Amino acid sequence: FVDERIVPLDHADSNFNACNQALFAKYGLSESGALGIDGSLEPRACAEDYEARISKAREGQDTWALD
Repeated sequence: FVDERIVPLDHADSNFNACNQALFAKYGLSESGALGIDGSLEPRACAEDYEARISKAREGQDTWALD
């Protein structure tokens, strides 16, 4: 999840929070499959951290599998 507002994942303005309430929690889905930003970081550090975590999550994969 990308959230241009860079707010904590449980913040009322968070895209992740909205999806969590509307989908994950409502249908008993695990949040563990979603990769959110670290809203506690400054914007540049947040982007660098997110990029690093995306790269790590797809290590060894040639393509993305989106469900």
